[in-house]
Amino acid sequence: MSKPLKSRTTLDDEAVQWYLVISDGESATEEQYDAFLEWIQDPMAEAAYARCEQAWEVVGQLGKDPDIANTLVPPGESAGITRLSEWGSRRVLLQAACVAVLGILVVLAGPMGLGYFGLESHVYRTATGERQSVLLSDGSEITLNTQSEVQVSYSRSGRKLVMTRGEILFEVAHDKERPFTVDVDGGEVVALGTRFTIRKEEKHERVLVALLEGKVQVNATADSRVLAPNQSLLFSQKDISEPRVIEDVDKVTQWQHGRLSFTDTSLAELVEEVNRYSVKKLIIQDESLKSIKIDAYFDIGDLESLLYGLRQTAGVKWRHRDGNVFIFRDRALQE
Repeated sequence: MSKPLKSRTTLDDEAVQWYLVISDGESATEEQYDAFLEWIQDPMAEAAYARCEQAWEVVGQLGKDPDIANTLVPPGESAGITRLSEWGSRRVLLQAACVAVLGILVVLAGPMGLGYFGLESHVYRTATGERQSVLLSDGSEITLNTQSEVQVSYSRSGRKLVMTRGEILFEVAHDKERPFTVDVDGGEVVALGTRFTIRKEEKHERVLVALLEGKVQVNATADSRVLAPNQSLLFSQKDISEPRVIEDVDKVTQWQHGRLSFTDTSLAELVEEVNRYSVKKLIIQDESLKSIKIDAYFDIGDLESLLYGLRQTAGVKWRHRDGNVFIFRDRALQE
């Protein structure tokens, strides 16, 4: 049975408590450290912990501004970087900072928000059939395909993203001082000034990485690989493939332009891909149809055009029922 999903607020609260324990290395027991390592295996927990680290980093930066520092120290205390650091070592400040600072930064930094401090933390997600492009604070751009989600956590030392589902195109702005990394299913993709896609294939429990420009390193549990332009690979929790040449580069990002095309693809595979983009699902009723090879090209969301094309090329019929579309063979066309 899968564990119930925790809210972001709950994860942030847990992250604060773990930060209090782990940041004070001398008092953390071996059992606590093992429990922390188990907790942070959850990508969303890892992202919450990163937000807490960012909050504390912001407190340090705020302390360098005398006007802001005076609002962060208790009455009667002098601001100063050293004094703020000493007071900041107390558990009450650490906990208050991690919980509150990300919320009050908008007030302190004005319209620039976290970007004022070189920091950023946000979750982006798309629903079924939706696509979304997001320009990040460093000039990088991410484009989320249908049913996708990613947590973006920027700091002064790095750009960390946690991808939890779907398919995303990454166009990374070069910044040698801040590595751009994407954590996904126990693996890590590291890039500097490059363009690539990552797709989580839930059914097969694997991840597909395709490089279009630049250079990326893929670190999986089993091993690491470096991709050159127009190469792709697959990895899972158990293994990682060798890089292979992408035969049709345009197909890798065709979804970005709202189109899908298939060449010599089984009807079962075509239906599986099309269903990612629609709440109304295609269901093959006739098992003999699943292995039929199909060549098709259509706009995402235009199911009717696809169905009429399948009728002409594969002799199929369909009926709408219970909010879905059932596909079956036209017996009149059989021998």
